[in-house]
Amino acid sequence: MALSMMRHDTTKWETVKSKKGDRKKREDTGEKKKSTAAKPVEVADPAKKAFNAFDALYQAEKKEKIPRVKVDESEIATTANEVETPETPPQSQEVSTSLVDKQKEKKDKKEKRERKKASKKAAKAGASGKSAGPFSTGISAGSLKAILKEVEQRYPQNEAAQIEYVADKLLGAFRDASVGFPADLRNKSLDETTELADGIMNSKAYEDLESFLIKKSVAGTSEALAVFLRALFDASEGGVGACKDQVGLVVLVSAIARSSPVAVIRCMEEIVYEGARFTSPKRLPLLLWVFGQAERGACGSFLACWMRVLLPQLVGCPPQNPALKKGKGKKKQAPKTSESLYVLEKKISHMVASALDQGMNGGAGSMAPSSAVRSAGKTGIKFNDGGSEMQEPVVSLPALDIILSVVYSSASVPPQIAKTLKTYSSEFRQFALAVKSPAVLQAFVPLTLAFAGKSEGGYMGPGDEMVSIAAENLMTCLQHDLECFEVWAVNHKKQIKGSCRILQHLLHASPKKFTDLTRSSIHQKSFMATMRKLQDRHGFLLAQDRGWQAACAKGAHEATKKFIDGSGSYTPRLSTRGLFAFCILTGVVSAVVVAKWDDIEDLAVEFKGTEAGKKVDELLKSESVQGLLTALEPGVSSAGDLIKAIKEKILEMIN
Repeated sequence: MALSMMRHDTTKWETVKSKKGDRKKREDTGEKKKSTAAKPVEVADPAKKAFNAFDALYQAEKKEKIPRVKVDESEIATTANEVETPETPPQSQEVSTSLVDKQKEKKDKKEKRERKKASKKAAKAGASGKSAGPFSTGISAGSLKAILKEVEQRYPQNEAAQIEYVADKLLGAFRDASVGFPADLRNKSLDETTELADGIMNSKAYEDLESFLIKKSVAGTSEALAVFLRALFDASEGGVGACKDQVGLVVLVSAIARSSPVAVIRCMEEIVYEGARFTSPKRLPLLLWVFGQAERGACGSFLACWMRVLLPQLVGCPPQNPALKKGKGKKKQAPKTSESLYVLEKKISHMVASALDQGMNGGAGSMAPSSAVRSAGKTGIKFNDGGSEMQEPVVSLPALDIILSVVYSSASVPPQIAKTLKTYSSEFRQFALAVKSPAVLQAFVPLTLAFAGKSEGGYMGPGDEMVSIAAENLMTCLQHDLECFEVWAVNHKKQIKGSCRILQHLLHASPKKFTDLTRSSIHQKSFMATMRKLQDRHGFLLAQDRGWQAACAKGAHEATKKFIDGSGSYTPRLSTRGLFAFCILTGVVSAVVVAKWDDIEDLAVEFKGTEAGKKVDELLKSESVQGLLTALEPGVSSAGDLIKAIKEKILEMIN
């Protein structure tokens, strides 16, 4: 016996007979069932009919959840002949679908009413703003203020997460807005596109957003900005409505660039490695728009961004940026690349040249830096980070290295850009050396040695213009950071060509920067210690005695030996006129000393016992004074016995 779930009455189970038995009996039973099934089932009770409909709906839903059981086909046929099938209530599944549709429609209407109500409220709140653009109803100043307060409580220690949370809210607020972005950027001038985002948000809300962003650290803001730019640029490939869903990001990127332009500059040092993602022909106008937003925040930012992204991609040379390798917290590692970088397409070279013109003088066409850009270049772009006043150079030292390569070596760029870089290379060099960070200076040392190595001059004697520039750059690094001496020693053998030429140039030409450096006792000691380290690194190359490596080693070894022995040009010297004046002064003083020698000796002994006397005694014993006395030896020997006696007395007092 088997139990069938199919039933006439919902309160009873029906017994199904087995296939075994008399064949004739089964046939008679089948005819009887057919005649019974032909008659329609009448349900007298309306309530019972309603229950049957719900039972059928329940069975339909249950059938989807319960897996089917494999049943023999012959048994199914027999059961179908023996069991009467009740009438199924019509449109039970359709009833369920209609209920779901009604609920969804009700929910959509409710959301539409709430959105309309919020828009009216925002429009009323934004009516007091200075300029209410076509999308000023996206978010009210009050709503934004509440969001900014909430996000600082939710993520108190994570600034990047705070900014990303605000971005999500702005995307939602402006999801129904649409602008001709970025298509309008391709059809308008740079000056016109700078103000393209103005009016999307009412002015009061925009000011509150800028006030919120300006308090954040440059590192946190730059990290969040990189995420936003990737999303915005990836969505910008389409036509007019490509950024329809990204209007909130357009607003936020504009606010970040204007409130924290240095965050944009630092971000450019990271995205330069991502090539066509940001600088393809279709996307370059959007990148220049970002530059323009930063320029509105601080003069010189446009040129700074150009130097960090477009200049390296013009020559295909990756900049050596230590900021991507060092940092607190989450480290930003520069992508592992070869010595080549994505090179800009030639067909956009005119756009890149126009961008350089825009960065130099606002697109005036003269290519000379404007007075405002010159001022920013000489002092750096000032900003506040963590309560400290800091400066960001308009031209970075890695960018300066590329400029010098364009001017003096084989690096090729479009003629119009090359002319500008060559004309103003000395000014760009002044901009780069105006702001000096220890990490950047240390990274610049090997670049300077490599640049000197590109010279076509000889390895002995004073160098050419390239070597002279490299020597001055190296002296600047050594003067502002003592760690650069160690960096020079480490890179000496790797960059033996450049290091040898610089040493020979310092030995024979004695540039002013070198003389100024060696006047300081601290720098002089560091220089002498470095010379000893360099001298110990030439043994293997000198033993080979062949090739350019051995020639460079000989030149470097000769220079370091002369510096150590004291025959180098670092020794303090007096000119002929200065020596004559000193001798005259010494003669006058000597007469007084001889006349009042006993009194002077008593006073000297008494003074030597005081605190001030001890300091003077230490000064007299310093290397600088000893070196001066050594330099005076020729003049002293020719000035007569009197001056010689005075010198002996002075030395006697010192000892």
